[in-house]
Order: sequence, then structure tokens, then C-alpha cells
Amino acid sequence: MTPLALSVFVSIAATFISALLGTWLGHRLAHGALPFRRALEALLLAPLVLPPTVIGYALLWLLGRRSLIGGAVFRAFGGSILFTRTAVIMAATIAALPLMARTARSAFSSIDRQYVAVARTLGATPHRVFLHVELPLAARGLSAGVVLAFCRSLGEFGITLMIGGSIEGETRTASVALYGALAAGRTSDASALAVALLAIGVVGAIVSGWLIEDRHHA
Repeated sequence: MTPLALSVFVSIAATFISALLGTWLGHRLAHGALPFRRALEALLLAPLVLPPTVIGYALLWLLGRRSLIGGAVFRAFGGSILFTRTAVIMAATIAALPLMARTARSAFSSIDRQYVAVARTLGATPHRVFLHVELPLAARGLSAGVVLAFCRSLGEFGITLMIGGSIEGETRTASVALYGALAAGRTSDASALAVALLAIGVVGAIVSGWLIEDRHHA
């Protein structure tokens, strides 16, 4: 699998996970329905404000064979999460989740609560209110979050390199391959990857901006 194809595959997987978890977290945070809300919000901010190498080092410590989590995985499956495609997807998800969760929170917070109140007055359960009222009303904001999450996961580099390495066809994503090509003096390869990532990022930024702007004007 080429680095760019691997990046797209990893980004789709990470975006799917981030969309599910981020939508739930955003909804809960918008309603203040989670314990330790402030601590959770601070934790979600960590990938946005901390150096990726710090997060990568923490994951190396948490997932190593001598750690509680890494040791349990090794005993159960006979292998380590580190330096596998799973680790790359994990790194991309950690990078993308904060954007998805914060965008989802904003989308759910902007919903006119009268719609929710009317639905509950008519006997709708909280589950049905979420699926048939809140989710459709927040759809554009959530879509913007999905686009941002995909673009962020596609460009993830620091955490990926720390816990995934640069194994050809397995963990060498486009951003890691770009770094390797530049370090090796293969400027044409680096330029091609940079242009591809830049193009996808610009398109993603335009689409997400349009979705957010359209939601505000709706």
C-alpha cells in the first residue's frame, strides 16, 4: 500500500471512530451531562496544545509490554499494539477526536431548545429526540466536524512517528513518507506528497467552512 493510500485508509478509520465518539461526547458536553466535565474538556484539548512527541511518549509508556495495558494486550494476543497499523489509526484518532468533539458540542449547543421541549412534550423518549430532532438539526455542524477530523487525521505526523514508526506498507503514512523523502534528499517525492496533502487540506478547509457558515445562516 502506498503512503498516500495508507493515509486515506487510516484517516477513514480514524474519522469513523472520531465521528461516533466525538458526536456522543459533544452531545453530552453540550448538555453538561458528563461527570468531571472540566477535566474531560481539558483532556480533549491536550492533543491540540501539547507537542505530539509528548503525547507519543505517553502512549509508548502506556502501551509498552511492561505497562498494564500493553502487557495485557501482549498476553491476550501475543503481540504489541506499537508499530502496527492499529497504532497508526490510534494516533490519527487521538489527533482528530478533539476537533470532532468540539465541533459537535458547538453544533448541539446552537440548537433551539424549544424543538427539544416540544418533542418531549409530545412523548418522545430522549433517544428518539436525539435521533429525530437533535441529530438532523446538528447535521451540518457534525458534517463540518467530520471533514475537519478527516483532514487532521490525514496530516497526523508526530504521534504516528512515535508509536507507529515508518514501516513501508504498514505504518509509513504520507506525512511520515514526506519527512523521510525530504531527509533523504528526494525532493521530487516530497513535493508530490506535499502537494497532495495540501490539496486535500485546502479542499477540506473550504468544505468545512462552507458547512459551518451555512449552518449559521440557516
